[in-house]
This record gives sequence, C-alpha cells and structure tokens, in this order.
Amino acid sequence: MIRTVLLLLMVIACTTRNHSQIAENVTLLDNWDDNTLPLDSYGATYNDCWGFVYNGTEYAVMGSTVGTHLFMISATNQLLEIQFIPGTINNAIHRDYHDYNNYLFGVSDEDPGLDIMDMSTLPDSLTRINKTNQLFLTHNIFIDSATATLYACDGAITDIYSIIQPDSLEPISPFTFPSSDYVHDVYARNDTLIMNSSNSGLTFIDLGASTPLIHTFDFYPEDGYNHSGWLSNNGNTYVFADETPGSSVKVCDFSDWTDPQITALIKPNTFDSTMAHNLMIKDNLLYISYYYDGLQIYDISDIYNPIRVAYYDTYQGPDSTIYEGAWGVYCFLPSERILVSDRHNGLFLLKLDLTSNMKEIRTNVKIETQFDSFTLRFQDHFQKCIRVFSITGQLVFEETFSKDYIRIDSQNWEGGNYVFNVSGKAGTEKGKLFKSP
Repeated sequence: MIRTVLLLLMVIACTTRNHSQIAENVTLLDNWDDNTLPLDSYGATYNDCWGFVYNGTEYAVMGSTVGTHLFMISATNQLLEIQFIPGTINNAIHRDYHDYNNYLFGVSDEDPGLDIMDMSTLPDSLTRINKTNQLFLTHNIFIDSATATLYACDGAITDIYSIIQPDSLEPISPFTFPSSDYVHDVYARNDTLIMNSSNSGLTFIDLGASTPLIHTFDFYPEDGYNHSGWLSNNGNTYVFADETPGSSVKVCDFSDWTDPQITALIKPNTFDSTMAHNLMIKDNLLYISYYYDGLQIYDISDIYNPIRVAYYDTYQGPDSTIYEGAWGVYCFLPSERILVSDRHNGLFLLKLDLTSNMKEIRTNVKIETQFDSFTLRFQDHFQKCIRVFSITGQLVFEETFSKDYIRIDSQNWEGGNYVFNVSGKAGTEKGKLFKSP
C-alpha cells in the first residue's frame, strides 16, 4: 500500500499539456493507492467515489474491482482506510454510491445486488444490512433526499423506488420511464427527472403531472454519448457531459426546462480528444472529473462566459481516448475538501484555494479597442498569463508576457463578446472584450 502526503505549491501556468505542472489553485492533501489490488478488463483498479458526514466526521468511499473502500478523513487531512467491504466478484469495472438518512447505498454493473450499509456503527465500520436484492444490476443510482426516492439506471429504463425502510425499497407506480436508448445516469429534484440517455441525448420528465410530461433534447452542438449531468441549486443551470473524445461540456440555461438553451461549450486546452466523465455543481463552481485531465473546476456564475479557475491532474500518463485517469468527483464535504478517484492512482484528497489569485482588480487594466486588435495596459511588469475565451468557451488567445501591456490580434475573430482572464503575481483580473461584427 502506498500513502503519499504532500503539500503542493500552487502553480500558475499558461501552457498546453505539460506534465511537470499539474495544478493551479488546488493543493494535494493526501493520496491513497493499493497497488496489490487486481485489475479490471481495461487494466485499471478503481472507479467511482462519494463522500458523507456522520456525527460530525467526514468519510470517503471509493469502489474498486473487488469491493468498497471506506476512509475516515482526519482533521490533519489524511485518508485513513478503516474498512474494506468485499464484493462478490474481483473484476468489477463500475461501482456507484449515494447516501441517504445515515445509510450508504451501492450498485454495480457486474456485481449484482443493492448494497445497503448502516452508518450507526461508525467510526469503527459500516454494517452491511442488505446485499441480496438481485433485481439490481445497475450502472448508476441517484437519490433525491427531499422525496426519499431512489432512481436506478437500468438499461433503457429508469426504475423509481420509494425508500420505505433502510433495508427495503418499494416500487413507485408507474415506476419505469422508457428511453429510446440506454439510460446511463439521472438527476432528480422533486418533480423533475433528467435522464442522460447515451446516444439519444437528454430526456426530461415532469413527474408532478397527472400523466408524466416527457421532453427530449437530442440535437445540440458536439453531441455524442450523453453521459452525466448536474442541476444548479437554483434550478436555472444544468450542465452535462458527453463521454465522447473531443466533445465539450455543455452549459445550459434551464430556467424553462421544456426548452433548455446551451449557453456555452467548455473544455480544457490540453489535447483535442480530451474527454469529460462525471460532474457536480456547488454554488457557482462546476467540478468535473476529466479522465486524462484530472479535476477541472470552472466558475459558471456567468453561464455565457464560464472561466476555468482551477485544476489538478491526477493522471500523468500519455494522453489517449481510453478510459484512464479521473473517474469520480465529490465536492460537498462541509470542510470543502474535494474527493477525486483515479482509475490507476486511487483516491485523492484535494483542497481548492482561490483566494490567492481571484482578486478582481479591474482598475488595473485599461482596454484600448482598435478595428482588428485590442491593447490591454497594466500597472506592473510582473510575468502574467492571459487567456481569452469566446462565449462558447473556446480558447481564442493565450500568451505569457512580462510587459505592462499586451496587444491581441483579433482580425480573425468573429464579432461578439469575449472574456479574458489574466493570472499573475498581482492576482487575477477578469474582464470582457467586444469585437464589432
């Protein structure tokens, strides 16, 4: 077993792919990895992760080929494995978790049965109270705690169960909603159900109607294998990922759920075939487990101009389109520590720190607009990195410079709004540019 406790200095980088610089605004607190565990058919060991709090203590969960690993997260930022809960097979590729009312629920594509684990015996261990429900051979689950409802992705349908007792579920009638394709994941809140229907896009269902209302969203830019998504706290923003090499993550205006509008396309400026996996939204930040690009964090407070504010690359191997690197992310621990599971490198405990470079000092930048260029003038000569993005999130300009000004050629840009982000010793400055049509 390998344990690494490392404090990593924040790196402010303005590069494409450079494995010597793996982080910006994220600190590695701990990493747990057991290289004695068997591999799955993809040659990897780990899959999804989750987090929860019980009696004021934070815990982490990660799946592997052989079962479930439970960690206590110490006050000194250590991942302490306190229990291993074995599965029934030793080569599982997929495991998924969700907690509700002091119980942890787990499922797997290959390891049959709904796993229900009681938290009342913590801090010593979880107590398994059910692993016998053979109805469950399920890729993902989602629990809407407001309605005590569990949604299970089961092929071309989503099964819906009411959590009556911690060790039993009761089907809700009608409890299946068909899709024209495999349902990979779901997000539910009260009467709204959003299904990620793989090659058939998104399916939205209003469960509050006497006859459920179903809408589909299957034609959008860079469409691919619709994999996962998350809804913002206010319900007005939905972000989803297509698990397709090179496909951007889509940010949507969801204020009218019957007619969602894509407002931005985002992906890191690493390699053309980069691929997102899972994601979560907390406040105005979007957290993405991005396979070969590790953890990627975007500020989506302006849904038309998302800005990448932090990242941590958990996987230092060569870029490819195989399913390597960061698989799962969990960002809702009260301490604001972040969990990321990596297919080869185990569980990461990370900390986001935006205080050092997220100061907006707008008065320090003077913008001069010409017909085919912009000149930005600063009050210092420190080395700085500037990135300019289109409203769809495409990086259109990137450069490191040390002068007190920079000229940006916009001759080949399309007319419209752009956003810039300048990082340097003096902090981060953000602003907007407008190119006349």
